[in-house]
Amino acid sequence: MNKINQEQIRNSFFNPVYSLLPLLAFRMTDLLFRDVCSLWAWAASLAVGIFMLLSVAFVFRKLLYWYAFNVGLFFISYLLASVFPHHLLPEALAFVFDDVLCLLLFTCLLFFRQSYTRVSICLVCRKQPMSNNISEMRRVLLALSLLFLALLILYVFSLSLLPVESVFEFYSWTYVLSVGFFMLYQTLRVFLVRKKLAEEKWWPVVSEQGKVLGSIEHYESLFGKERLLHPVVRVLVLENSRLYLRKIKDKSFVSPGLWDTALSSHVQMNETVDEAVRRVFAAAGKINPDYFFLSSYLIDSELERRYAYLFITCNTEAWVSSTAFSEATKWWTLPQIEDNRDTGIFTPDFLAEYEIVKRAGFFDLDACPCECKLKRAINLQFEK
Repeated sequence: MNKINQEQIRNSFFNPVYSLLPLLAFRMTDLLFRDVCSLWAWAASLAVGIFMLLSVAFVFRKLLYWYAFNVGLFFISYLLASVFPHHLLPEALAFVFDDVLCLLLFTCLLFFRQSYTRVSICLVCRKQPMSNNISEMRRVLLALSLLFLALLILYVFSLSLLPVESVFEFYSWTYVLSVGFFMLYQTLRVFLVRKKLAEEKWWPVVSEQGKVLGSIEHYESLFGKERLLHPVVRVLVLENSRLYLRKIKDKSFVSPGLWDTALSSHVQMNETVDEAVRRVFAAAGKINPDYFFLSSYLIDSELERRYAYLFITCNTEAWVSSTAFSEATKWWTLPQIEDNRDTGIFTPDFLAEYEIVKRAGFFDLDACPCECKLKRAINLQFEK
């Protein structure tokens, strides 16, 4: 796992507890040291807040503004709790007034989740996927809301059974232990999720001009709400006016059971397009391939968006007859393709590439192993 992927995983699965630490530090200190001045709670909260802000600035740079925004939102609850005149409230209510405000704040954030999402996305760069972070924040806020509600119900019930001072002591330790356990559980969960993500495949994220902007996990690129663009290489195998195609596996997420270009692959992180093409050829048994770049174009499907680099090879000897790299392969003549192009058995990607090659007139060329007319024709295309 390279440093770029590690950073992407950290930024794509941020622990929401980090945003809540200043708030929770304030409340825990206030409960455990309630006999001393509330300035102790503020001191603990500010110390934790400054430390976490510096840590996020160093480790999670892309999320710094979003983190500061979250801390600012949670700051509202204990700011109100500090300035509100508690002496106007009954003693029993004043003791849990902070938690009531937190519960109301968390409920509001969950209720206005769409507005929260829009602001969150605006606070990070566009290339940074935020669906995991926002979903995880909602999950944590919901869990804490339910926990605070349960603690408040337990508090009210305890008031009818125990003396007030005993209830205060019982509630304080119950709050600290339950919230502390939840924070530990959440931190462990994020650690395990990141470890799992580190084993996943990651693709580069590119602009519509092919410039690398960042990276995205493969599953997220297919099923995430943000349809970011990532590069692929595709190689058409052409010989004697025939095209060599492969049938995509039925269990594939993309175009299952359809016929497609024989050679294709995603460009991996920190891999050049040329390295990706050579890797595809090597998997097919061709170590020193002859291939030529033809064109690049955008592929926009229901599942994902791809920036395709299209290549052509005409030297098919010694490897193209092998089916080791595909479940089913077949040579298709032009009449066969024309007869079946509207039957739905070809991928839209292949049909687009077929039209590109057809319009270029490459099917009219006689193929040869090396210094062929195809190579000269492509060179002429470049010169134009």
